Amino acid sequence: MAEWKVVSKECDVVEGKPFEIISEGKVILLVKMNNKVSGFEGLCPHQKARLVFGTVDETWLHCPQHQAKFRLSDGKCGPGWVLPSLKIYRTKVDNGRILLLFDD
Repeated sequence: MAEWKVVSKECDVVEGKPFEIISEGKVILLVKMNNKVSGFEGLCPHQKARLVFGTVDETWLHCPQHQAKFRLSDGKCGPGWVLPSLKIYRTKVDNGRILLLFDD
């Protein structure tokens, strides 16, 4: 059953800087771009590098280990790599709290 869960305070997530949490036994990455918070699986599907140590630009999340990149809009892997898309978690902000929808 899908359930919204508070995972962080909005003030903890800095614009353009990856922020890692562990919730429901999963490593999850929160990214705030243009005042919108998005949630992604936090480990690269290639060799499980922690994406919190990567970089973010307006379009891409860059893996710190091999520079594979994943599109922020849909989690799809960029050119040059054949990797699965990152899982995206639905997010919402309510009263300064970030909530994620856990559906699996």
